[in-house]
Amino acid sequence: GMEHDAGLVDLETGVTTWQAKNVRHDKLQLRQPVWVTALAFLPTSSGADSSGGGAVSEEAHCFASATGFRQLRLYDSRASTRRPASQLE
Repeated sequence: GMEHDAGLVDLETGVTTWQAKNVRHDKLQLRQPVWVTALAFLPTSSGADSSGGGAVSEEAHCFASATGFRQLRLYDSRASTRRPASQLE
């Protein structure tokens, strides 16, 4: 939602296990607003099925978030940084 970035929560304990950080300031040094509207885990290549697509496993670490500002951000929760690995506008 508005001003709440993407995060991962352990459903059994209710504890936040990973929390995204906002992207860096823009070229004018202005803070970028946060508005996550969708989140989806990306299929793993090791779980490919007969249709050629991947299956999302319980150990999926990569996911995408869409924003209300028409941005797509790709994250890897295993990375040392909590910022997006990639961003498309």
